[in-house]
Amino acid sequence: GRCGDHSALPALETLIQNNAADQAFVRIAQEAKVALLPDDLKARFFEALAASLPSSFSETSDVEGLATLIGKNYSVAKTISPAGPGMLLLRQLFKAAEFRLDAEIYGILARRFDTTFGNGSSGYHYYQRKKIKRTFSTQTKKYFQRRVIRTLSQAGDDGDAATFIPLATGILLAYDDDLDHPRPSSTWGYRHDPQTGRAPYTEIFQPPRHTSHSFLYLLRDNSPDLKFTRAMRWHFLGAATPATSREEPFPHLWDAAPNALTHLLAHARAAEVQDFALRVWNDNPNWAKATEVPAIIEILSSWYAPTAELGFNLARDRWDPSQPDNELLLGMLGSSSAAAQALGGQWLTAIAPLLTSQPDLIARLAFVTPTISRDAIRAFFTGHSLLSSVQREVTPRLISALLTLSDDDVDIDRAGFAIEILLQITPDELPKLPHQHLA
Repeated sequence: GRCGDHSALPALETLIQNNAADQAFVRIAQEAKVALLPDDLKARFFEALAASLPSSFSETSDVEGLATLIGKNYSVAKTISPAGPGMLLLRQLFKAAEFRLDAEIYGILARRFDTTFGNGSSGYHYYQRKKIKRTFSTQTKKYFQRRVIRTLSQAGDDGDAATFIPLATGILLAYDDDLDHPRPSSTWGYRHDPQTGRAPYTEIFQPPRHTSHSFLYLLRDNSPDLKFTRAMRWHFLGAATPATSREEPFPHLWDAAPNALTHLLAHARAAEVQDFALRVWNDNPNWAKATEVPAIIEILSSWYAPTAELGFNLARDRWDPSQPDNELLLGMLGSSSAAAQALGGQWLTAIAPLLTSQPDLIARLAFVTPTISRDAIRAFFTGHSLLSSVQREVTPRLISALLTLSDDDVDIDRAGFAIEILLQITPDELPKLPHQHLA
């Protein structure tokens, strides 16, 4: 599918229609066919496949053909257990994601295979006198772990950034500190000391996520402090040592992928990934000038304080008071960084003549959530009144936005501040509003 063209379609169709062919082989042939089809025929292919499937399915129902159809069904990849009967589906999804370079599903499943315990070993059971085949045996788990590393290392060795960067990014984005609660650990065992030739019984320190093979491979495979064992686990050679320099494999590929690093800074939910992305970013100072405003805003809104600080510096350097960027201003005011919120408040005052004539921007300011920014907005409108014509344009915008809010706690808080600003900045328009809008 990657190397051929539409002339290969008849041969692929013959393989797909061959009832004697192995179904796993047929699935990959279907993937290759889809990759070669033009867009209009591709849509028709999926419609026909959907029509051929049962209306509902579960872990124990039909899974034949679902790998090609599901594609972006992340809930399936996230919820079906590899240790259950749905492993056939996950196997198909994984191979399809690998073929398509579908980074998100590939990352989700690579993480599932790393973090799910194997169901023991398949093979002949001596006491039961029979051969046992387990759904997600320890051998199967290790196979998928090694397959991920093999795919990444081959792409890296070949300099194939188009394969390595998306799949690596997908894996790193699949980890979430809030869900995983990573913490260092240790165990005790015999460790050979090359200087003395002895193997004393000693404490062996392990990094957070020491069983997540692909995760630590991508972040620290070149670390002099870590070792990967045959048991598919990572441990420190001495004391636990956090990464302070770049230890990832194939750093030259990351140096040529600023968009991927920006994506990690904006969306990674693991502190180790954020630190890795910041190290790569700091090694490439020329990226700052080329970073677009939407990316700066995403970095600025990061939950991770060092990343938000990077966004603050990028926004501060990009700001031009003679040509103010409204999105950048709103990004600063909406940031989790107190310094960014305070500087955003100063920018408000600096562009007062321009701001008070922009009803769209004024209406959006009413829905800013950070406390420091809200105080700055209140103070700004206390000292700057709006013309009646601007009030007429702002009022319907604010009311329309208020009507779209839900009744959850977050939106109730946003509505409260928006109503406060509405009452403050539109004194000429409020008496003209219908009573139902004021109820």
